[in-house]
Amino acid sequence: MKIEVGRALLAALVLGLAGGGQAWADGVEAETPGTGSIVNGIPTNLQPTTGALLFVGPDTKNQFLDCSVVLIGCRTALTAAHCICKDSNNAELCEAREIANLGEEDLRVFFQHSGIHHVRDVFINPEYERGKRGDIAVLRLSEKVTGVEPARANLKDGIAVQHGTEGIIAGFGNSGDDRLDAAIKRVGEVVTDKCPAGIIEPANICWNFIEPIEAPGSEANVCFKDDGGPLFVDFGSGPVVAGIHAGGSDTCEEFAFAYDTNVFKNHQWIMNVGGVDIGREQCSLLNEVGENNVVVKGASGKLPKSEDEARFVFDIPQDTILLRVTVNGDTEREGDYDLFVGLDEAPTKFDNDCQSRGVGQFGVCEIANPDAEKVSVLIKHVFQGQGRGRSRFQVTVTAFGPPPDGLLPPAPRQLRYENRSEILRRFMWLDESFNEEGFQIQRSLGRFTDDFVTRGQVAADKDFFLDSTNPDNIYTYRVRAFNESGFSEWSNDCIVNDPGPTPPNRLRVEEITDNKVVLRWNDRSDDETGFELQRRVAGAKRWRQVAILNADDERHADRSVDGDTAYEYRVRAKGRFVNCIKDSKFSPKLLVSTP
Repeated sequence: MKIEVGRALLAALVLGLAGGGQAWADGVEAETPGTGSIVNGIPTNLQPTTGALLFVGPDTKNQFLDCSVVLIGCRTALTAAHCICKDSNNAELCEAREIANLGEEDLRVFFQHSGIHHVRDVFINPEYERGKRGDIAVLRLSEKVTGVEPARANLKDGIAVQHGTEGIIAGFGNSGDDRLDAAIKRVGEVVTDKCPAGIIEPANICWNFIEPIEAPGSEANVCFKDDGGPLFVDFGSGPVVAGIHAGGSDTCEEFAFAYDTNVFKNHQWIMNVGGVDIGREQCSLLNEVGENNVVVKGASGKLPKSEDEARFVFDIPQDTILLRVTVNGDTEREGDYDLFVGLDEAPTKFDNDCQSRGVGQFGVCEIANPDAEKVSVLIKHVFQGQGRGRSRFQVTVTAFGPPPDGLLPPAPRQLRYENRSEILRRFMWLDESFNEEGFQIQRSLGRFTDDFVTRGQVAADKDFFLDSTNPDNIYTYRVRAFNESGFSEWSNDCIVNDPGPTPPNRLRVEEITDNKVVLRWNDRSDDETGFELQRRVAGAKRWRQVAILNADDERHADRSVDGDTAYEYRVRAKGRFVNCIKDSKFSPKLLVSTP
């Protein structure tokens, strides 16, 4: 049975729900409900898809909280576009100024039950205008998040969020305007309301935060660094991500309002970028948080200036196959935390079974097959005796039990290929399991045909295969995993040597004003999945996506132009990425000058 955060669960989310461990160490103060991130919220480690967006310091070791995120695929997370576009108020400027300068080590995300993951790619919503619409970015992670079921998002078949809708907000932000207590994860309830003047509906979803403030968790608000976190709404079939925290009043305390970008109004772009990764319920054979054989325990507290370390002991099942321990702490007193873990024995700085040091506000330890009944955790505040106030932190222990016997391996995903020579093709796929004995590769002649023959097998953990083809023929390839219990489902069909859709032509202007350009083109293909329209300021280097349109569309009105500006446009037919069919070439570019 999965655990879902909803209105009835909020009271249970006060620290201690995870239970089972030593609650507080000597000298460590218990966290008081109502303090910490999410204004008037409740601390929790059981909102597993809500994570923290980390920017990495110049030495690539220290990583510090900047915003919040929510996981909606095994490798896909959402955050606010302005969390990435700090100096740009629209997508075009952000792509040119900031995305182009992001390094491979600059961004990471943290989840309490899976650890820290590198961000491989960042996609900014082409409709993004700060404070108006489209304030969403998609983050593609370099590896899949395991042990956490991705959140469902309010996408293609979503439901409109009406005024008066109850929801749950989550994030790692500050608990008030002048507090330095971000990085403690909290949740709280909101009720949506009409947006104030200047905030566009339904592009955004709003709520108010006014007196009288109810008990902690029952009425809440977002604050700094909660940006990018989720608004969950239950339309009757469980919580879905309906909004991404985008902004609000200058204050986040009493008499404030806040707004989220409406996920459903941006669903087409999110689905196009996220692809088949969105909506997956299982990311590996590792059991997930909320299932019966996954034990979650934890504690949180405050370290006063007189104390610079805290110790905890937690019971764990002896059949645990993977143990993860994480710490997240605020920036009070120059927040920087070291984590030390011991199995059945109290750890020290020099004698431990795992350590995470010099990493800033977040630390992670992972131990396979711990073979222990207890785990001891030591948290040390690096800057001893410095600053004022109390350093807040959370410790989360997640013990994953063994999967049931006799399980078939999950199917490999994203089968694709590349040309190595005129006849040689290299096939690659994502290995989604850890219990396969190998992979079987088959092919048939033609597109989506059924007369498959086996071309070969490769060993477990190998994720590529070389095969020769006749370049004049079109083939369909597929791959599946196997073990002693049988075969997995097949991967996607991958069509090889297909030239793809025919490019559109005769891109032309139908209507033009100072704030609108209406374009037409000729659809010359019968197998495209849609059209991609791109634009750039005349003479610029980078193109930006204006719209993804449906198959057979031959017209689009671009309402995001400025007056007295020269633009260049181009359009191409979209292939079937999931089936390895490439997009067409672009049409010849068209120069357009607005009056």
